[in-house]
Amino acid sequence: MESDSGRLDSVRHNVKLFESFTKYCTPVSGKIFTTPLGISVQSNWELLDLKRNDKILLHKQNVIGTDFKEISDSVFVERNIEADVKTVFIGDTGNQYVTFKKKPSKSGKPTDGENSYIAELWIDNVREKVVNLSANESHGNIYADRVLGGFDCSSDGNLIIYIAEKKREKAVNFSETDDLKDANKVRIGGKFELVEDWGESLVGKSVSGIFLLDLDAGTVVCLDGIPDGIIPIHPQFIHDKQVIFIGMEALPYRLGKNICNNRPSALYKLDIPTSTCTRLHPVDSPSTVHVSDPRHVPYTTDTVLFFEVPAFGAHIHGSKLMSMDVDTLAVTEVVGSVAKPTSPDDFPGLYFFLLPETIFTHHGLDVVMNSFWGSREVCLMINLESGSLTRVGGSSTSQGSVSVLNVHEDLALLSHSAPNVPPYLTLCRLSDPTNPGLRLGPISPSHLSLNSAVGWEILRHDPKLPNETYPDLFMESLFVYGTDSMVDGKVDVDKLLVIPHGGPHAVRNAAFSTVAGIFVSLGFAVTYINYRGSIGFGEDNNNSLLGRIGEQDVADCMQCIEEVLERRLSKRPDLFVMGGSHGGFLAAHLIGQHPDAFKAACLLNAVTNLVTMTSGTDIPDWVFSECGLSFRHGYTVEPGVSSVLYDKSPVRWVEKVRCPTLIMVGGSDKRVPSYQGREYHRLLRAAGVVSKLLVYPDLAHGLDSVEATVDYLLNAVEWFIGN
Repeated sequence: MESDSGRLDSVRHNVKLFESFTKYCTPVSGKIFTTPLGISVQSNWELLDLKRNDKILLHKQNVIGTDFKEISDSVFVERNIEADVKTVFIGDTGNQYVTFKKKPSKSGKPTDGENSYIAELWIDNVREKVVNLSANESHGNIYADRVLGGFDCSSDGNLIIYIAEKKREKAVNFSETDDLKDANKVRIGGKFELVEDWGESLVGKSVSGIFLLDLDAGTVVCLDGIPDGIIPIHPQFIHDKQVIFIGMEALPYRLGKNICNNRPSALYKLDIPTSTCTRLHPVDSPSTVHVSDPRHVPYTTDTVLFFEVPAFGAHIHGSKLMSMDVDTLAVTEVVGSVAKPTSPDDFPGLYFFLLPETIFTHHGLDVVMNSFWGSREVCLMINLESGSLTRVGGSSTSQGSVSVLNVHEDLALLSHSAPNVPPYLTLCRLSDPTNPGLRLGPISPSHLSLNSAVGWEILRHDPKLPNETYPDLFMESLFVYGTDSMVDGKVDVDKLLVIPHGGPHAVRNAAFSTVAGIFVSLGFAVTYINYRGSIGFGEDNNNSLLGRIGEQDVADCMQCIEEVLERRLSKRPDLFVMGGSHGGFLAAHLIGQHPDAFKAACLLNAVTNLVTMTSGTDIPDWVFSECGLSFRHGYTVEPGVSSVLYDKSPVRWVEKVRCPTLIMVGGSDKRVPSYQGREYHRLLRAAGVVSKLLVYPDLAHGLDSVEATVDYLLNAVEWFIGN
């Protein structure tokens, strides 16, 4: 048994190791401006601070001269963003902008629950105007997220549209009516009535409206005319008096929206003076497609772009890029979906989660966006006339992942990283898109040492378990290792950590990872598995998993493990497995179906019982679709359905599990309810298996607080080393 002093030394070593990887800042946003000196790049970065138990937002500025050489690189400055909601820039210089803020309470701090808001107009570092957005109780909380929210500015800079929660009637209990004067202004008996929201990470967001801020007049109004049952998101001006937006269909009840681009929706146009709302695409209702991210094409009067995927089915689809003339309603497909790329070099289709706020080049003929391409995230420039694609920021297979933060005229601000390269920024000329561009800021010695200490590669695998409907597919794994473990061209380690990603329609891309870095530093090799069903490999690959979870994905994982062992390791090490959400589902299946293969397991918010999952998750359609069943809002889990769900669940195999299993759950998880992990923990204990359960009561599916991140990761380190 380890001594008390030895345990403390081990814990302190692991904490320092965690800090050594979280000391690197991650860029979260950026903006390019034109200045008299040349170009100014403003960027915001996030840093995990263990001592303050918080995520810190840092700001920096880079100035680039007209000769495209860096003039200055400022130090990081911490931003106090407790009250900030959103900054909307007017024009291209950065000298004029509007900041939306939560209004401080009497204590000087933003309020909890429903907030009050102000908007500040700043011009040349002078606060010219303050508008009290809550003066007439115009709306509830502003939607600052990019899933349901959205801000846009009119061409003259005077009008700003944004999404906020509509004001609801005050609800009171029956015993609270003594002082009421007008029963029509309150909902008597409605105090405890359920108010539906949009699920995981979108709690409290229910019925939104589009609000118009007039800076000259100092007024804010809710735009009228949107049909009942349609929830507006992603608003954009097409003229100063016309707005396009995405309308979500909320009836008969809401399904979770976050990381689900398959919800029925349509593109609408709203004429502000007449309050006339027109459904543009698709015309028929209810919608059989999901549309998203509309953008008005610059230098045109009536052309908009948007993305389209089928409704329901896989929760993430490859998107079609569509163009529409909003007057004639003529729709053109710019980039279509791809069924099956034949090699990793072939374009697999457009797969993305969020677009940058600005995507157009200066002439409006191209858009620049992120997309997953196999096990990498890439930056693509798409010509709107031909649909041709160009990879931006370098296309070497040795590089990791690239994403675009901002586009301005002929420039793109790119974020780069790899498993052995912490994030950094480059400024790229889109007229020379394959050029890696200008790296912003210096290269630190710790960056260089990490680059030489960690190696990685992407391995291709041809599936052995056949799928007659979708044959001839391929999958990939991302293998990360310490370079000091290389012996005669192979990796010599005693421990291999296997991490299948969640989703299942997601991907682990070749980007910087604290998890991989820590375990490699401790002598492990790590392999991430992009099994069939991962995004970025074409729609056949994406759809091949529907109806085959718990079988095809499990077989793919085991095949990848064996082939990684054969190709890259000098001997057979001890195997460990860790996964979250559907990755936890796979980890539980692996230790049940292959009980002698793994030494220990770690499951984070894992799906373990599909039968009981349907009644507690915000996305019950996910359960049906992944099990190959049709979903309807009035579903019931009938005996025939129940048997299908049970057969595909990890609990079917729980009595065969032998390895010690660490389980983590978020008590406020709406995606995978915490009872999934609790039940599995009890079943393991009943079967005599060593199991430990960690419960983070106030956290949701991502377990993304600083305290929880360090806790579950270092618990996993101790669990694997101790078992």
